[in-house]
Amino acid sequence: MAGKPSREEELRAARGGKLAELRAAGWAWPNDFRPTHRAAELHAAHDDAAADALPAEELAVAGRMMLKRVQGKTSFVQLQDESGRIQLMALREQLGDAAYAEFRRWDLGDIIGARGALMKTRTGELTVRVRELRLLGKALRPPPEKFHGLHDVELRYRRRHLDLLANEHARTLFRRRSRLLAELRRLLDERGFLEVETPLLHPVAGGAAARPFVTRHEALRRDLYLRVAPELYLKRLVIGGFERVFELNRSFRNEGLSTQHNPEFTMLELYQAHADYRDLMRLLEELLPALARVVLGGTRVRLLSAAKKKEDEDLDEGEDINEDEEIDLNTVFEQLTKEIDLSAPFEQLTLREVLRRYCIREALRLYFIKEALRRYCREEKLNLDDAADLAAEYAQLETDILSSESVVMLQRRLYKHVDTLQQYYMKEREALRWYCKEKKLNLDDVADLVAECARLEIDAPDGGSVAMLQRQLHKYVVEKKLVLMLQRRLYKHLVEKKLDLNNAADLAAECARLEIDAPDGGSVTTLQLLLYGHVVEKKLDLDDVADLAAECVRLEIDAPGGESAAMLQLRLFEHAVEPTLKRPTFVTEYPVEASPLARRCDHDPERAERFELFAAGRELANGFSELNDPEDQAERFRRQAELRAGGDPEAMRYDKEYVRALEHGLPPTAGVGVGIDRLAMLLCGERSIREVLLFPQLRAAPDEA
Repeated sequence: MAGKPSREEELRAARGGKLAELRAAGWAWPNDFRPTHRAAELHAAHDDAAADALPAEELAVAGRMMLKRVQGKTSFVQLQDESGRIQLMALREQLGDAAYAEFRRWDLGDIIGARGALMKTRTGELTVRVRELRLLGKALRPPPEKFHGLHDVELRYRRRHLDLLANEHARTLFRRRSRLLAELRRLLDERGFLEVETPLLHPVAGGAAARPFVTRHEALRRDLYLRVAPELYLKRLVIGGFERVFELNRSFRNEGLSTQHNPEFTMLELYQAHADYRDLMRLLEELLPALARVVLGGTRVRLLSAAKKKEDEDLDEGEDINEDEEIDLNTVFEQLTKEIDLSAPFEQLTLREVLRRYCIREALRLYFIKEALRRYCREEKLNLDDAADLAAEYAQLETDILSSESVVMLQRRLYKHVDTLQQYYMKEREALRWYCKEKKLNLDDVADLVAECARLEIDAPDGGSVAMLQRQLHKYVVEKKLVLMLQRRLYKHLVEKKLDLNNAADLAAECARLEIDAPDGGSVTTLQLLLYGHVVEKKLDLDDVADLAAECVRLEIDAPGGESAAMLQLRLFEHAVEPTLKRPTFVTEYPVEASPLARRCDHDPERAERFELFAAGRELANGFSELNDPEDQAERFRRQAELRAGGDPEAMRYDKEYVRALEHGLPPTAGVGVGIDRLAMLLCGERSIREVLLFPQLRAAPDEA
């Protein structure tokens, strides 16, 4: 037996009935009405004019009926076109009984045309007094709720047409993106760059370390790859004599979805002969402020507050979009609280310099936590390294904190707290199962367990049983993680706000307590360095593979064994440092092994003349002095091919045609790729890439599966 139809289905059926009546009466989707004005033009020209100063000439407007108020013989309509909304006033005596009766049957969302003259109502609102109304298109489904717009996050992305209808903020955002692209083209044309187009289908996937999409050309009987980057084709154009070229291209990478990544994206790539990476850093320092001034009217960019961040965190890779989250986009700018300035010059740091800053800050942060907890535990007679002591104390603190809250909040918090403790106090095997699942290990395989113990430098006896190896792993992984978790939670409740790593007064007080000679009025950086030199017992050695590997393990960074110090530095930077780079910052001198197309530094052949630009904790651009030595390039391609043969799906393939082109001579050249989607995110103050893509890639909807 069929269920009761939904409200939407009932409305669809009712509107379908009206359409059938219109067809029977001879209405046939007319296309002979031409508007003469847009809503925004009328408001700009006449909002401030007196009623008796309005022009008497008749005009025509067209758009979607978003609001209708019928008041007997007089009705008011809010008509929306691309530029905005304007009010219409329809009078029965002016339209005639038949036309007025027909108008009253029209629905919200219908597309209409109106002719008439301007007037102002008693409240001063600019209005078109309608002489003629035409139905131009029948909407069989209603628009989003008229007063509250469209809030469902997934629905906004999946049905962008509804988002644009309902949310002025969405329309504003995509206009900004369009202005961004137009201005970028103008600025590059002004500097002598030639816009070109290169193939989307590549016989060899190259130009970036990424997993490609594979397609099949049936006529050629060969597999081709969707472009991961246009780099190798653009550099062939430089070899051919075009010394400044750029392409605004669509590229594709077969990787996960997140708030920072979409499988297809827009990128600017440009190449300039007789230049190095420093020249392109200077070019970006010119372009970004200029773009901000055109798009925003200034160089200060406002970022969404942490309150909005929750929405984006729900959308990380592997997670479904939170359908219950409601965001009022029409008031989103009221939530903007933080700003960054895109004025040049941008900060410049080498990879080693930025990692050294991290080492100092992280070591001091851990010291502050440990020292504060040590004092607290001494007073409370607790063992700082005993999980049972810490858990009992945390549970007592939770009880004290929650006692003053409402019953409902208490129930919610207590459920979350108990659920967390149960997760960490589950049986030994179950805890290990979670760990092994995360690390893609077989919990019952001796070889896997032995290899993991070796990676973590855990003393495991030769020939140990599965049970023995599981106990060793549990002791060093699960229990240690529990102690650290409880220490952090205790610290958060007790002392987090008592010692501020970025507060000069707090740092000076700690120096005084430890009798460290610190200068009066010393800066935060100076005091941090003084403390670091005196109190940090174990300093992270950036050239020591064991130290770097241990730090990666502590931060749960997936780092395959056998990697060099340079590659471990890069992994540590990407995981722990990159999100902290809020102001525009160039990070330079990356490892050559992670930069197979970049020229080596003259002062250090293991480092590349490469930079990445970061702002708001995200990578915006990647550029370098191009490698123009064909023999060196061929050797690097061979090493990439070996990595690929060893199981790395993102390693580059050997491109013999590109090497052949290089052998004809590439002049000294620099190139850069700029992520247009991320740049739009920055200039629009958005945290999710889905907000700046008209049609982002999503998981299949239930009715599409």
